[in-house]
Amino acid sequence: MAADSRLSLNDFDCAKHVAYFKQHAKKLPEPYKTMDTNRLTLLYFSVSGLDLLGKLDELDREQTIEYIYSYQSPLPDHGGFYGCPRVDFQSAETDKCNNQPHIANTYVALVMLIILGDDLRRVNRSSIGHSLRKWQLDDGSFCCVHCISSLDSESDIRFVYCAATICYILDLWHAIDVEAMTRFIYASQSYDGAFGMGPGAESHG
Repeated sequence: MAADSRLSLNDFDCAKHVAYFKQHAKKLPEPYKTMDTNRLTLLYFSVSGLDLLGKLDELDREQTIEYIYSYQSPLPDHGGFYGCPRVDFQSAETDKCNNQPHIANTYVALVMLIILGDDLRRVNRSSIGHSLRKWQLDDGSFCCVHCISSLDSESDIRFVYCAATICYILDLWHAIDVEAMTRFIYASQSYDGAFGMGPGAESHG
């Protein structure tokens, strides 16, 4: 690569990046409509981006904190955070995988609250502990939502990471089978020493 074609920090337009993150924190463009169930995850990238740039004060912290808490599940046995506004579907499917808190959205919600300086006192630790038990499968891995089996929901090492982080933040290690989780992680190690999404899967960086 030619020396004059390399980007330097002087070429980085911080103001444009700040404007980009602020805009996406307030209102998502139309192409994102298919990701409506991941609103909290998308907000996480804006909040963490502004934090990395040292521009977190560009956000209304209290308003953003309240917005995040509005996604917290009120259910004592299905704790965590939803990815989008909750709708009470009155159907038999409600007890399966629909309309439930999501492990990844719970992870990003907690991380954002910490970034924003919240004390986490309003987080329902007990109900999240209940969800962690339901999210964990017999092989030690975790589903993204509480389902009857892994066939009903995604289950891989991404959600193991989310679960471990949630347990670390809220001190909920007692809520999960740590030994089973550890075995799953080791079983996901490939011949090249790296780790895949699960046992026998291709390694990823």
